[in-house]
Amino acid sequence: MDQHQTLSRRNFVKAASVGAAALAATSAATALADEAANAESWDEEADMVVIGLGAAGAAAAVTAIENGLSVAVVEHAGRGGGSTILSGGLLYMGGTKLQAELGVEDSADNMLAYVTKSAGLDADPDLVKIFCSGSGDLYDWCVDHGMMFDGTVDTEGHNVIAPAGVVLSYSGNERAWEYEQVATPAPRGHSPNGGGAGIFEPLEKTVEEKASVHYNTQGTGLVTDGAGTVVGITAVDADGNELRIKANKGVVVSAGAFTMNDAMLSDYAPYALATSGRTGCQYDDGSGILMGMKVGAATKSLSVPNIQEFIYRFQDLPCGVMVDFRGHRFLGEDWYGTWIGRNVQQHTPDQAYMVVDSVINEHVDDNLGLQQAVLVAQADTVEDLAAQLGIDAGNLQATLDRYNSLVAAGEDTDFHKGAEYLKPVETAPFYAYDFSLTMCGFHTLGGLKINADAQVVGLDGNPIEGLYAAGRSSNGIFGYYPGSGSSIADALTFGRIAGQSISAK
Repeated sequence: MDQHQTLSRRNFVKAASVGAAALAATSAATALADEAANAESWDEEADMVVIGLGAAGAAAAVTAIENGLSVAVVEHAGRGGGSTILSGGLLYMGGTKLQAELGVEDSADNMLAYVTKSAGLDADPDLVKIFCSGSGDLYDWCVDHGMMFDGTVDTEGHNVIAPAGVVLSYSGNERAWEYEQVATPAPRGHSPNGGGAGIFEPLEKTVEEKASVHYNTQGTGLVTDGAGTVVGITAVDADGNELRIKANKGVVVSAGAFTMNDAMLSDYAPYALATSGRTGCQYDDGSGILMGMKVGAATKSLSVPNIQEFIYRFQDLPCGVMVDFRGHRFLGEDWYGTWIGRNVQQHTPDQAYMVVDSVINEHVDDNLGLQQAVLVAQADTVEDLAAQLGIDAGNLQATLDRYNSLVAAGEDTDFHKGAEYLKPVETAPFYAYDFSLTMCGFHTLGGLKINADAQVVGLDGNPIEGLYAAGRSSNGIFGYYPGSGSSIADALTFGRIAGQSISAK
């Protein structure tokens, strides 16, 4: 796969595993780290060493460089960018100058109310507050570093990738009934020109000009001194040559998620293996997380991947009725994709179907999603449709009758689906699309536990001296995923903090 293709349904990373290889590489890495622990000689020396040049690593490096530090970077791929450059390029931010310019009222406090509720109980409230309070400043920093935000605001729908010409859009669950109760809805999906490349490349230029960058070089271990302080790293280049780089002030682990590591998934989130696709890059093998764990780092949220069903990408499909294996409705069909995915995983992982009628089906476009909407049944009667699906016909008919009565009344009092999606399901033939767990995609959210200074926290609750993390190698702000663009914004936020914290030493 071309690592730097734009993320789409066609190049959506499927369930081909590199987990076994990643695990073997990491086992070798830990051995190297042990051997290097008492090393007196180094191949290179820098104030800050970065493992992984994605959004987080680039933000850390740029911040340190601008503060006068020397920086060395190791990147497993032949070019940096990681998951960021593969993405559609959204940044989840609130209370920004762009929102104000486009007539959108929002604030850091309003964003905080939404993210606090949507991120879930497993999220670290201190990190969430830092993320939201610094959001406006992050936007300014992005602009100052060459990211361009030109376009209009879209106040309709949900967007994983912003429509053409749109620079600001809803990218989460902001307008869902439950969230409207705690925060005024506002579009926070900021899309710079050029998508993911438009985010990464301005930072990449600075890093390549002013840092020592080693491409095709895999970080293999963390070197500690006798007191447990991280003082450098070991790495191996494409030819198998070992490289030892001393870090005078600190090491930043920003080597990505563990989405492609089947061994880690089996240990921490085995249900993710039942999904059909993975979002991320091929180097999301968890190696950075495992390196940190080897030197005593704590972890957080490893068991909470982002399970996603982007049904709203299929035009009018959310107008239908989603049912479980019993034929019962269990959610609002217009919810944000990660909320739908999580409900499917928790409520009915084996079977979930979207039932529509012929009128709705005329407007279903399966070419807009990250994956194909799969039609699994078609029938002239509800009874025959239920038989094809293997669910109780009486239950399905009762569910549709109830739903149609809510449509007639003009309000979904059961799950509060938006009025624009309330259309009857009553005109034969009837259709069912498969939205079981097997049709979901995912990426991991958890990683090394960090504090407000992006320091990695040890099992004893104290920071590990000299060790920092950001991006998908860290836990970041996540319990659950609040909106598309939050991963990259989180990576930039805590990458900057890591760079600033090391600079202040």
